[in-house]
Amino acid sequence: MTDIYKTRDGRGYGLYARRHFSRGDRIGIYKGRRLSNRQLDNLYGSSREIVAEYAVRVGVNTVIDDYRREGKISFANDPVDLKRMHSLLRLGYSKHQAYDKATNKKLQNSELVVRGGEAVLYATKAIEPRDEIQWSYGVCYWLA
Repeated sequence: MTDIYKTRDGRGYGLYARRHFSRGDRIGIYKGRRLSNRQLDNLYGSSREIVAEYAVRVGVNTVIDDYRREGKISFANDPVDLKRMHSLLRLGYSKHQAYDKATNKKLQNSELVVRGGEAVLYATKAIEPRDEIQWSYGVCYWLA
């Protein structure tokens, strides 16, 4: 249903559709090691000087960390332009406003939904074969 290829714009690797996905279709489950907050702190440090780039919170004390890139979903990129995000924040937009005003809404075609201790990626609009699958990591990710 999905493949991993180098991105067309040189950002590294990305997740691409192998088939058509309709709005609401399940693309896949975010896989990785289930870690407690304490285990996450032991791996990355409690000060978070090193960002846990592939960790997704699925509970108050639980994250799924795919730093080993075992699953395909962790290859889905955020379409936000990092330079644009920092410009919006420098102009005084709040975290919420920067997220709403960034153009990534038009490019984002999926959403990671956390429910029942698991994270699942769903299509938010039609995705055609060979389209890159992208979801918003949120402003807090970019500020870390």
